Amino acid sequence: MIGSASKVAKIVETSAMDILNFARIIETELPKFAIAWENISENTTNLLHVAPIKSQEDKAAALQLKLVFSNLVSKIKDNIVSQKELLQTYSQMKGISKSMNAAAKRVIFASDQILVEYEKALAYSVKVIDLLDEKLIT
Repeated sequence: MIGSASKVAKIVETSAMDILNFARIIETELPKFAIAWENISENTTNLLHVAPIKSQEDKAAALQLKLVFSNLVSKIKDNIVSQKELLQTYSQMKGISKSMNAAAKRVIFASDQILVEYEKALAYSVKVIDLLDEKLIT
C-alpha cells in the first residue's frame, strides 16, 4: 500500500508540473493573441471608416463580412462558456497537494486572462458588426 501512495504522489507531482508548464505556455502565447485581436480590430475598423458601401456588390460583401463576424461572436461566446467550465475544473484541483495548489492557482490566473482576452475579442467583433450596420443603413 505504501508503494501505491508514493506512486500516486509522484503522479500528482508530475501532473502539477505539467499544469504549471501549461500555464507558462498560456502566459507566453496570450500576449500574441491580444496583439492579433487589437490589430484585427484596428485594421477592420479603419477599413470600415474609409471604404464606401454603395453598390450592390459592396453591400453583398459587407453582409458577408457581417455574417463572418456574427459567426465569430457565436464561437467566442461558446469559448467563454467552455473557459469558465475549465476554471471550475481547475478550482477542483486545489487541496490535493501543495504543488497542485500552486499549479491550480497559476493556471486559474492564466485562464482568467484568457477570459479577459475573449471578452475583448467579443467586444471588437460586436463593434465591427455595429459599424457594418451603420454603413449598411447609410
